[in-house]
Amino acid sequence: MTWQHFLTVGAEDSTTDAQCLLGETGWTLHRSNRLPSRLFNWLNGEDIPDRAREILAMQPRFAEASGLIRVPSERENLCGIREVWVLARTTSGLASIVVCDAEDSLEAQFHRRIALAKEQALRYFARQALLLVQSQAPTDNMTEFAKFSAIQGHPDPVGDRIYSMPSENSIALSYVWLGPLT
Repeated sequence: MTWQHFLTVGAEDSTTDAQCLLGETGWTLHRSNRLPSRLFNWLNGEDIPDRAREILAMQPRFAEASGLIRVPSERENLCGIREVWVLARTTSGLASIVVCDAEDSLEAQFHRRIALAKEQALRYFARQALLLVQSQAPTDNMTEFAKFSAIQGHPDPVGDRIYSMPSENSIALSYVWLGPLT
């Protein structure tokens, strides 16, 4: 028996054309008529997307990152996925990564998401916890991310750079704004 390299838990089955209720309108929309999730590459690839792996490899502790488990953890109104938790293997041990869509994310949500990454790191004995904010376009607004970064002591953040946060419970905390994957 051959196991999948990257185990996906709780994802929607893409082979069915399930209906999705559009708010309280009573209208439904079939999956075949919806746009793909903005985190499609994180949910359907064989591994962590190549561009993300390149950025992660800039920090030795995230070198050779390889996905083990991914779980969609937050869904949006149109049945899309706005957040994915990933347990990854790196050369320095396990890493807990929360990937979120940059669009419409607020500073308070970044605090909740880094807390989720840390909580899962404790649960799975990972040595690193990372918040990865996935941008879809070079013009995505970084205002809320910049507010979060300033609180962490890094004013004027730039994309594709991993920033460190004070460690807690021997877990190294980090965050990054990742530019478009394509």
